Amino acid sequence: MHTHNEANVAEELEIIWLRPKEKYDYLREGYFISGSRHRPPPKATYTHKTCDGGLLAHVVAYAVLKPGAASKYPRTFWRRLWWVKTYDRWVGHGTDRGHWYETGCPCEGISTETVIAGQPSLAYDERYRVKQPTT
Repeated sequence: MHTHNEANVAEELEIIWLRPKEKYDYLREGYFISGSRHRPPPKATYTHKTCDGGLLAHVVAYAVLKPGAASKYPRTFWRRLWWVKTYDRWVGHGTDRGHWYETGCPCEGISTETVIAGQPSLAYDERYRVKQPTT
């Protein structure tokens, strides 16, 4: 997994929400390498499937970079994306599926409300409802 130091966080223009932000208590944050500052992530980045063809994860949002954002390597941009796995919890997701995180969140979970272009996301600690900076 790449770190936020490698992503062009300071060069972000906006966050594109593919799904309603309000449905998610927490998200997983990741990074992808792109040849574009603005195109959506490649389908292979977010359509992880199980061996029986079921969907394992889906992307909720991704970052778009400013037009003049510098590339880290020739014509490559490290951009953030936010996603959930099928066993994470979110509004509208049936409780009959046996979520691992019916309470709490994974250690890499970040607070959805802190997903802001140009700023590092904050970790979400459900036990104390305290937001901690991610490392």
